[in-house]
Amino acid sequence: MLALILFISLNAAQSVEDSAAARAEPQAGSKERLICRSRPMLGSRIASRRVCKTVEEWRIYEADLEQSRRDINDRGARGCEGGRVCE
Repeated sequence: MLALILFISLNAAQSVEDSAAARAEPQAGSKERLICRSRPMLGSRIASRRVCKTVEEWRIYEADLEQSRRDINDRGARGCEGGRVCE
């Protein structure tokens, strides 16, 4: 249950960051091309939003997301000892 709450909170935090990044204008003189992707909105099966990032920003985003998935899976695999709450 704790892992689910953590995953949802991480996803919500990333959603706020993505929204701010999508509204930001690229810097003048920046030669990096933006790549825009549709991302599903949390809590909706239909709604999505468009997020634009550079190639490097997408690489970092995907690496962070994968690390979060691994952390959640590792906590679930270890389990809790003696009925205590997992940290």
